[in-house]
Amino acid sequence: MDKSFHPLDQHFNMPQVRHVEASRPFRWLAMGMSDMRDNLVASLSYGLFFAVLGYLILAYAADMPYLFTAAVVDAAGRIAPSGRGELEITDAIQWLIDHGRLVRPHVIEGWWKDTGRLEDMLEANRIILDSLVARTDGLVEESEILGKVVVEAGARIVHSTVRGPAIIGKGAVIENAYVGPFTSIGDGVIVRGSEVEHSILLEGASVSDVGGRIESSLIGRNVSIYRTRSKPRSFNFMLGDRSEVGLIG
Repeated sequence: MDKSFHPLDQHFNMPQVRHVEASRPFRWLAMGMSDMRDNLVASLSYGLFFAVLGYLILAYAADMPYLFTAAVVDAAGRIAPSGRGELEITDAIQWLIDHGRLVRPHVIEGWWKDTGRLEDMLEANRIILDSLVARTDGLVEESEILGKVVVEAGARIVHSTVRGPAIIGKGAVIENAYVGPFTSIGDGVIVRGSEVEHSILLEGASVSDVGGRIESSLIGRNVSIYRTRSKPRSFNFMLGDRSEVGLIG
């Protein structure tokens, strides 16, 4: 077939398109190499064009968010870890495609944030807390509330200072404590005799009688941090994979 199919073709002597059976991949490669030798400029031009195009697509899509149904859990259980020892989301997507599952790209309008790292989560937390409208639905007793602070129903703040923007979740207890700006306290969290700032404490976490201020931290669900006065004086940790602990010397 000699018909030109792209405006660039008029500048090059394009080879005739020939049919090669799908069952003969090495024949296809051999003919491709022959065409490249005979039409080096055209082959390199097209190759460079598609390489750059592919790079731009990957660069644009690298930070795109993903939304999945529960099918991705099944996919994650069937793929192998990558060379860096992790299950890659791109491998899970490819598994879904290979097994006939529907995968579609969509353009998302508006703001979003990739929260894959601690720094990203804290930044997203800052952005959200900055938009708070102050309200108090819980109990505030002999305490100081400064700035934009949300105190959810059932929360108790006693003999403490909370400096916003901050949110105190339902049923949380803040007692003899300081909660600084850009701190999110989840439902049922207890902060007693301690200072917390620029941090996220998830549901059920407990921080009691910690000597220094906790800041720029993420504390998971039902995690307990406390000071004990028993002897011998030592650090006792129960930490999950990829945990980080910073100690003051």
